[in-house]
Amino acid sequence: EAAARELKGAASERIHKLIVAYMEQFPPQENSIEAALQLAERAQQEDRAQNLQGALDLYVEVLDRLSSIIKQADLSADVVKSIRETMVSYLTRAERIRSEHGLVPFVRPPAASRSSAALPAPS
Repeated sequence: EAAARELKGAASERIHKLIVAYMEQFPPQENSIEAALQLAERAQQEDRAQNLQGALDLYVEVLDRLSSIIKQADLSADVVKSIRETMVSYLTRAERIRSEHGLVPFVRPPAASRSSAALPAPS
């Protein structure tokens, strides 16, 4: 049991570092479609590599960013429709990971105070 906790702790630390690295590379205030799609690509890579916690956390971040883009940007109806369809696919995958593997997305601070330094350590 102690070995399992130690392994889980090491995995959590690696995932935390992954999220911090991507938050630094793509700061939340950089709410561009390009940044969100690059994060989505990374989420898919983590998913294929069976790093499901990392994939889940990145999918949630992508959904948050795409949602913000829809609310803040002056986009055509076709672009909004396309973004929403993309969001449905990421949400479906995130929900599947969560339900099938009992994982919970990494909790981030509220949007107004987000920064890589403000991310809490995983428990």
